[in-house]
Amino acid sequence: MDENRRRRTRVRTGHEALVTVHGEDRPVTTLDLSLKGALTTLLPGLEPGQACGFRIALAPDLSIEAEARVIRSDPAGLALEFTAVDEESFPHLLRLVQLHYGDAESIERELSVPAFDP
Repeated sequence: MDENRRRRTRVRTGHEALVTVHGEDRPVTTLDLSLKGALTTLLPGLEPGQACGFRIALAPDLSIEAEARVIRSDPAGLALEFTAVDEESFPHLLRLVQLHYGDAESIERELSVPAFDP
């Protein structure tokens, strides 16, 4: 997708995460993250459109959890679009993106613009 058409800022990250497919947790590392999705290291065997879970553990009893679908899986990595973010997770995802971006107000302003076309 053309960078100018993106509606959510992506930030470079390197967090250990889990992608859950068919009840199996598979480890990945995030390459970038946004309020709308993530790019992770390659995870073979996933196809575009496939549903999965996504989780970043922040502490032993605190994590960011989302439902996602595979957008792309190729040598550049696994691109996930979040289809639902747990209500308790969203503030943590927001803060994580803000911290990596360095301009919390800019990321906060993005929330006033719809992320998806109607």
